[in-house]
Amino acid sequence: MEIDLTPALLSFLDESSDLLQEMEEELMRFEETGSDECINSIFRVAHTIKGTGGLFNFENLVAFTHVLETTLDNMRSGKQQVSEVAIKLLFASLDCLKEMFSCIDKDGEHLDEEVIADSQLIKSALEALTDAPSSPSDQTASETSVITEQVATGVEKSEDQYHLSIRFSKNLCREGMDPLGFINYLKQIGEITSVS
Repeated sequence: MEIDLTPALLSFLDESSDLLQEMEEELMRFEETGSDECINSIFRVAHTIKGTGGLFNFENLVAFTHVLETTLDNMRSGKQQVSEVAIKLLFASLDCLKEMFSCIDKDGEHLDEEVIADSQLIKSALEALTDAPSSPSDQTASETSVITEQVATGVEKSEDQYHLSIRFSKNLCREGMDPLGFINYLKQIGEITSVS
C-alpha cells in the first residue's frame, strides 16, 4: 500500500515560511551580536530543510542546503572564519531559498533557469569559503573544486582579503554554467583586485 505524503508535503511547504523567517531573524541578530547561538539556530533550519526536502526528492533544494549546512557547520566548529563576505553570502543564501520555495508546490520542484543559475553561483561562492582544501583526487572528481585561503593584510583599512583558487570541470559550460557568472557574482559582494 502506498503512503500518501501529500499532507506532510503541504505541511512542510507551509512551515517553510516560518523556517525562513527564523533564519532571517537569526541572521540579522547575528550581524548585530555575533552570537554563536545564532549560527547554531541557522544551522538547524538548514538541516531541517535539507532533511525534509530529501524526503520529498527535492534534489535542487537538498543540494543547495547541503552546501549551506556544511558552511554553517564549519563556522560553528571554528574551521571557517565568519567574515563580512560570509555574512553577505548567508543573506544571499536566504534569498535563494525563498526563490526556490516559491517554485515548489505539491507537484514538485519547478525551478526556472534563473533560480537554478543563482543557486549554482551561491553554492560555488559558499564552497569558496571552505578552508580545508580537497585532495587531488577529490578535485578531479568534483564538478567545481574550490580552495580558499584567507590572507593577512597590512593595508590601511585592514579589511579581510581572500585568495581564491578555482578549478572548473571540463563539462562546466555543457552543464549550463558560465564561469564568468561566478566572477560577476563575486563582484557584487566584494572587490576583485586581480584575476590570473
